[in-house]
Amino acid sequence: MQIDLEQRWIRASVRDLVGLSANAKAVPDEEPGETGDLGLPPRLRAALGRLAHRRYQKRSAALEGFAAERAIELRLEVDDFSVRLRGRIDTLRERAGRVVLEELKSVALTERELEAVGADRFTVATLQLQIYGLALAEERPEVEVELRLVLISLVDQLWRPIEIPFAADRVRERVAALALAAIDRARAHAARDARRRRLSARLRLPHDRPRAGQSDLIEGSADALAGGRPLVACAPTGIGKTVAALLPALRHSLASPGSILFFLTSRTVQQRAVAHTFESIAATAGDEGGFLRALIVRAKERICPLEEMRCHPEACSLLRDFAIRMEQSKALDDLLRGATTIEPELVSDVARETRLCPFELSLSAAERVDLVICDHNYVYDPAVRLRRFFDPPARVRDAVVIIDEAHGLPDRARDYHSLFLALDDLSAADCGYFPGDPTLRDDLVELIDTLAREIKSALDDAATLAERLVEGRTTFEPEGARWRALLRRAERLQVRHALACRRLDLDPHADPLRARLIEITRLSERLIESDSDPGLVPFAALRDGEQEPGLGVLCVSARAGLEACNSGLSGVVAMSATLAPTEYFGELLGLDRLRPLEIELPSPFPECRRLLMIVPALSTRYRQRRRSAGRVAGLIRGIVDIRPGNYVAYFPSYDYLEMVRPRIAAGNERLVVQQAGMERALQEELLATLRRGDGPLLVLAVLGGIFAEGIDLPGEALIGAIVVGPALPPVGFEREQMAAYFDERGDEGFERAMLYPGMQRVVQAAGRVIRSVEDRGIVVLLGERFVEERYQEAMPRAWLREAVIRDDPRAELRGFWARS
Repeated sequence: MQIDLEQRWIRASVRDLVGLSANAKAVPDEEPGETGDLGLPPRLRAALGRLAHRRYQKRSAALEGFAAERAIELRLEVDDFSVRLRGRIDTLRERAGRVVLEELKSVALTERELEAVGADRFTVATLQLQIYGLALAEERPEVEVELRLVLISLVDQLWRPIEIPFAADRVRERVAALALAAIDRARAHAARDARRRRLSARLRLPHDRPRAGQSDLIEGSADALAGGRPLVACAPTGIGKTVAALLPALRHSLASPGSILFFLTSRTVQQRAVAHTFESIAATAGDEGGFLRALIVRAKERICPLEEMRCHPEACSLLRDFAIRMEQSKALDDLLRGATTIEPELVSDVARETRLCPFELSLSAAERVDLVICDHNYVYDPAVRLRRFFDPPARVRDAVVIIDEAHGLPDRARDYHSLFLALDDLSAADCGYFPGDPTLRDDLVELIDTLAREIKSALDDAATLAERLVEGRTTFEPEGARWRALLRRAERLQVRHALACRRLDLDPHADPLRARLIEITRLSERLIESDSDPGLVPFAALRDGEQEPGLGVLCVSARAGLEACNSGLSGVVAMSATLAPTEYFGELLGLDRLRPLEIELPSPFPECRRLLMIVPALSTRYRQRRRSAGRVAGLIRGIVDIRPGNYVAYFPSYDYLEMVRPRIAAGNERLVVQQAGMERALQEELLATLRRGDGPLLVLAVLGGIFAEGIDLPGEALIGAIVVGPALPPVGFEREQMAAYFDERGDEGFERAMLYPGMQRVVQAAGRVIRSVEDRGIVVLLGERFVEERYQEAMPRAWLREAVIRDDPRAELRGFWARS
């Protein structure tokens, strides 16, 4: 819909006017449950509806005076606005000065339900039809207009016409009311946009002066957003990344009509920190009226109050008639009247009082706020992405996205696009008998058997290639035509199964066959996609330990999927302390072809307050670990004894940790060891002990774990980190395929698949030591690889400048602590 408030005109489709007015409380839209739930993906449900329309139109084509898909236009003046509406009539039949217009509505209702339902359950479709009738009556005043809403049952192909009353004057009044509502809505949006622009100009840092490096990140973010380019920022701890990214992004978003800002971070503590920063910025701008709003989106499974999540209107009372009940309860108004940040707890409280789905309520609130704070999944995971914002055509508005801890997104995104289907999961035992479609069971069994044969054939081929097996897996080349045919069969059976369940009044979501068919469909789709996307690697898995036999698709690079998401955004700011090399991460994040601005900032803390040492006089390579374990233990003991305090020694694996552990001589400190599968409560207890700083403590932990990333240990909570070699990922099928992918593209496969991810963990662990300008501490890197050129290329530039290389670090350490 287009509305020009200055030129005073409206251009819209009839459906847009009715739909927008539905959202603006003028008329309620139909709920999904009112037309019957089939449990089908939207694409299949839409295709089924189009097919039903075509069948009805084809059946009626022989009737005298019949026409289908007839374009129509209505023009009128409303409050000095020129209104022009366009639409398309599904079917029209003219005979003897009488014209019958029909609006077709496909429904998943049984014959009994079809007879019982009335036009009052389809207010949007009815109103749309009446507007078509008015347009035709004004175009051809000499004819008599009659209206019919035709409900077409997808379940049994029956159809039921419902006569719709038509009085031109009343419909004209209704259209005028809808147009006025749309104008009021546009004026409200314009007023809100104007106020947002005024606030944008007043936003500033909520403290006296920027920290070192903070201005560079603010300016870099502002320049990138203004130029329509992404930003890839490697910014170390202490710069104040959150406010430095949030401030310019808020300015940009508030100044852009209809824009909304997303801040992505997976940690609850960081989500609340972002909210606090937003509140400080709003207060500094003088937003006394509480105009600006932020929302924290909690994961659906964490916020749902029900024991079993069955997220569709026919199965969940919290979703049934959701839009209508939300408007009646004023729940959204209650949320928006509260604090500057809408917390998940408040959403849960309001949802409980109004018997509404808390997750759906939070998404409705997301359309009315200025900042949405949520997990990365809600933008980049195809399975849970917030489609109202990010699936084209987007219903809402342009989006700016800040990606916090962006170094972790590529691996998460690879998981989004990888899948595996085990042969043992393909059983025909779940296939029951479905009255009304007696061959459905046999066809389901045949599909499952066909897929099982495809998997077994691939596995047989893999078994003959024992030299290519890695962890019981090997690649294979799927035959595209066969998988496309299998996909079509699976989709047709999805439809037939859904309709059969509907006829028997069964919940399709509760039937395990539905999940099985969806898995088959997804596997087929992904195997077909692999033909054009080299980042997707089809593989066959033989039984190997706990590995079940089956077929899967491994995503070795999610660049294509991430790029598709990023290209639809109006701005992206990706930041982390470990985004070096920025060129490498720009590619992994799907930003490289969008002309990203890349910046790498130095630490804001004085270098004299940290000693970074490299001790190359030993090997920590896998084959040398048992031999080097004693030397590692001696070095750790020598480092810790020089200055008592809290230290963490980080190892690349639990196995290496256990080799070294018994060789560490007893000291005055308490020794604590991270265990594989350590309970969260024990982890938190240990972190609390570190933060209290109540006694010397030596923690043996693994790189990449909870004690190495995403935690603050300021002051005496941690005075030293000892990193025992780079934590290269274990060599296996996945990393071999990643290396091969990059090698085939002319890139450095080992570096991109192994070295960079391993060094990323080292930098993360080292970042735990210095967290503020008052902190003082040491980072010691043990192992010869840390002085190799290719490993040093993966280090922050400041490390290369300040690193002290000594085979024996003790003298240098004594001097550093003596100066403190």
